[in-house]
Amino acid sequence: VLCAGTQVVYSNGPSGTTPTSSATVLPVDTITTADIRNAVVTLRTNKALPRIGELYAAYLHPRQTADLRAETGTGGFQELSKYVDRTPFVAGAVGVIEGAFVVETPRVPFASNGTTNVYKAVVAGREALAEAMGQDVSTVIGPQIDALRRFHTIGWYYFGGFARLREAA
Repeated sequence: VLCAGTQVVYSNGPSGTTPTSSATVLPVDTITTADIRNAVVTLRTNKALPRIGELYAAYLHPRQTADLRAETGTGGFQELSKYVDRTPFVAGAVGVIEGAFVVETPRVPFASNGTTNVYKAVVAGREALAEAMGQDVSTVIGPQIDALRRFHTIGWYYFGGFARLREAA
C-alpha cells in the first residue's frame, strides 16, 4: 500500500543516472546514507509527524542494510546495541541513520527488472498508513469432521482494510 504513493524516490547511485522507475534501476544503484537523509528531509519539509521522538521509520531489506553498513564516514549507520539496552525500542529495529530508525525485515516488497531485484524501502512518518476495522479479528471453529474426533475446521474472519492516510507522511 505504501509503495504505490506519489512520494517515490529512487537511489541515484554511482551510475550517474537518475532512475525514473523500477525498470530503469541499474545493479550499481544501491541505497546510500544520502538517500535516507533526503527521505527524512522530504518528510520534515512536508511536516510529517515522526514515528518515535524525532525519528522516522525506515523499513529496509537485509540486503539494503548491508549496503548501508558498508558505507564509511560520519553520519553513517549506528547500531542500537552500542547506545541503548540490548532490547530494541521497536521490534526488528537494528540501528539509527540520519534521523530514521532502521527496521530490518525480509518482507520489504521488491520488483525484478530483468537484471536485478529492486528492493522498495519504506521511510515513513506516523500518519502514513491507516487501518479501518469494522470488526476485530475473530476465530471460527467448525464442527468435528471425523468419527474419531481428531479433526476440526478452523478459520478466521477479518472485516477491515488499510490505506495511505497522508501522502506527505
